[in-house]
Amino acid sequence: MMGERAKERSFLERICAALPLLVPGLAGLVTLALFGAPQSYWLVNAGAMAVGLIWADMGRLPSGPPIAAVVVLVCIALFALPLLTGPVVEGNARWLSLGGFTLHMGLTLIPLIAVLSAQDARFGPFPLLVAIGVALLQPDAASTLALSGAAFGAAAADRDHRAAAIGAVGLLATATAILAPNPAPQAYVERVIPDLWSASPAMAILVSLSLIASVALILTAPYAPKAPRFALAGALGGFILAAVLADYPTPLIGYGAASILGLALALPAIRKRERA
Repeated sequence: MMGERAKERSFLERICAALPLLVPGLAGLVTLALFGAPQSYWLVNAGAMAVGLIWADMGRLPSGPPIAAVVVLVCIALFALPLLTGPVVEGNARWLSLGGFTLHMGLTLIPLIAVLSAQDARFGPFPLLVAIGVALLQPDAASTLALSGAAFGAAAADRDHRAAAIGAVGLLATATAILAPNPAPQAYVERVIPDLWSASPAMAILVSLSLIASVALILTAPYAPKAPRFALAGALGGFILAAVLADYPTPLIGYGAASILGLALALPAIRKRERA
């Protein structure tokens, strides 16, 4: 009997772990398929979601504070790599080209940076401050806002004044970065919800609710410590808010594998690791 209960809890945990990615991911696939996106767009998103769900369920990150610190440093270095390698679009260096794919590095790496920073009691939120500096150099207001959200999330979870101060710095960086020239919006990538509202208000509402549900599912996840899930929810909320306010990619809904893979990378971290 006890073994059956343990299996049931494990199964429920696996389902809960997938929902923050699965709910908006499916809404995004339906949106791309029904509202005129090229077939390759929703196929790329579907492939990324398949890989992401497998990783979210089975993925493991190295354990132990020293290794976690190394992982954070590697993530920040990769986040900064476009500043050296490009491509540069209208003065913006936010992307890394990998073969035939281009990944937005903020969407890919900030969720994991947020979670690992919230788990480390020694360094605390300071990796977020370094990442904010990188995002300001790119410049990318969506990334600075996501990092600010992660810092405020960690501050709310732990009453950490350092994290709150870094969140405030992130807001100032966002106000600066948003003044920089921004590439022209691409259909099905940016402005997804406003464009969808013009075609189908009901679908726009459903898609918006799916994003809200993703943030809520992360915030209330029963399988994860408070600080990492609050930080991850804050980061995702920051990306969503940026997409609503300006011409930045709509995470999990719009075309692009980066946000799907980024959330998938972070989900096992909040589920499997305890705070250092």
